[in-house]
Amino acid sequence: MLCYGVDLKSRVVLWTRAVSFAACEEDWDITPGMGSVGGEFQTASSLQHCLDLCLSHPDCVAVDVSAQAPFFCFLHDNQSLTANDTYTNPSMSQYMLLTRCPQGSSVKTINFVKYNFEKNVLL
Repeated sequence: MLCYGVDLKSRVVLWTRAVSFAACEEDWDITPGMGSVGGEFQTASSLQHCLDLCLSHPDCVAVDVSAQAPFFCFLHDNQSLTANDTYTNPSMSQYMLLTRCPQGSSVKTINFVKYNFEKNVLL
């Protein structure tokens, strides 16, 4: 979208170019008290850090997270493994990734350009 406005007193034109993408949010199915056999062990500073570690691996489909600090994460890259080889563990929760957003999908960019016609110069 390209818009502009003119300030007649100062003879300055303000051009606005806005490009935006619909925000996308990852969707997780959370099962408290459950873990899965296997997975790549990681340590993290928070629950969100564990989830972000999973999102940073393109093949990650689930992550098992310890219930409290220090946070331990087990990243899973095989959908059938996480669905079939589960076990009960009250100190873990499993986060199954249902929706992965494309990288940069929540980017919103707005550029402003000012032009002074009287001085024939960009501001």
